[in-house]
Amino acid sequence: MRRVIAGSMLLLATGAGLVWLALPYIWLPSGTSTIGLWRAAEAFHQCSRDVPHSDGGYWLPTATEIVELELELWPTLEQRDKLGQPVPPRFQQFRRQYIGFTRNGERLIYGNFSAWPEDEPWREWSLLERPVNVCDGGRYFWGIVYRPKSKQFEEPQFNGVG
Repeated sequence: MRRVIAGSMLLLATGAGLVWLALPYIWLPSGTSTIGLWRAAEAFHQCSRDVPHSDGGYWLPTATEIVELELELWPTLEQRDKLGQPVPPRFQQFRRQYIGFTRNGERLIYGNFSAWPEDEPWREWSLLERPVNVCDGGRYFWGIVYRPKSKQFEEPQFNGVG
């Protein structure tokens, strides 16, 4: 009987721990997800655009970091547009995937953006999220690096046009 109780308690504690780990990601903005750590390297092998170099491990950005990134991103893109620099198409909804990576000891966040058809509903966040990788597609598929400490972005990289 003690073994059954101990096993049940262990199972309950494991389940509660998993829920506790996933809880912050439940409130991510619609259309936003993190890329699973076991698939992180795939995000850095895009078919038709440059990707950032990573020399360290991968990590999951927190929901707070993602929300902060998104609040900083859109004004940054608007400023780029005013300066005549390349930006994604206006009024296009994008599926947004994020993964943390390390370069030269600095923790950065890579955003992988892909056009989302209007007639397809947003998917919910999943621990098994695979990075979107599309060849060509131009400004409808792009990536950007965010520096959380300085709240700055590197230049966005757009897919090639095919």
